Amino acid sequence: MVDISSPTAKTLKGFYALYSRVFTLEEEREPIEGFERVLSLNEDSETQTSFGPLREQITAAIDPASG
Repeated sequence: MVDISSPTAKTLKGFYALYSRVFTLEEEREPIEGFERVLSLNEDSETQTSFGPLREQITAAIDPASG
């Protein structure tokens, strides 16, 4: 399992590549910038102050044998 909770996480691009293979039509797919923006809320002190503790993350199960 991999948890991605930062827009700068090295694993975000790998997750997005897999996500793009599943959601093949561009109009069905959230752009990577959307994921980056949501994950950036974890580090946004104004959001944390306004809405209380907030934690957004992407959890992915990755087969170690095949990646």
